[in-house]
Amino acid sequence: MEAAFYFAENFERGTRGLAPLGRIDGLQSEARSWSSQLAARNTLFHDRSLMSDIRVALPGAPTAGEAVGMGYSAEQIHAAFMASPAHRALILSPSYHWVGIGIVYGAGGTIWVTERFAG
Repeated sequence: MEAAFYFAENFERGTRGLAPLGRIDGLQSEARSWSSQLAARNTLFHDRSLMSDIRVALPGAPTAGEAVGMGYSAEQIHAAFMASPAHRALILSPSYHWVGIGIVYGAGGTIWVTERFAG
């Protein structure tokens, strides 16, 4: 399912003439770990240690951002990200070059998603 999010994010960027986001395994691991915490707590919130986590995964990253969401399909969650001005800005920012997407399946078929962006 993570591939569906990578495709959707890069499709959105491509239609606007932006370079695709590359994948970083360390960012993906960090994102998956955060999604696990969200699912365990059954709530959405952002990680206050985001920059330090991203700098461990990608040393020297000057910028970082995070999108978190939950729903029942990749399409539903991606549509919600694009409808949110803050999340849309992350996805379409030319400042970001890398993304790690972590997905965890929760109770009742809930999908928890964290996208971590780095410049």
